Amino acid sequence: MMEGQFLFFAGIGFSLDLIAMFLIHPILIFNTHIIIVFVEEPNLKRRFGQEWTDYNKKIPRWLPRFKNLQKGTNNK
Repeated sequence: MMEGQFLFFAGIGFSLDLIAMFLIHPILIFNTHIIIVFVEEPNLKRRFGQEWTDYNKKIPRWLPRFKNLQKGTNNK
């Protein structure tokens, strides 16, 4: 979801030719990362314990891991 918001604001900045949007955008990304890593994730770890730790090891925070995808997999 956060990646979508970042792309949305970058698209607005690009389409409206707003240089300030591109200057503010890295600050927005940095602040969001700090809040998620130091506020939200510790709260989730306290709330869900080992289940969260296992999930956090398997699922990347921001970008998907494409090496685990299999070609031709049919999920029916």
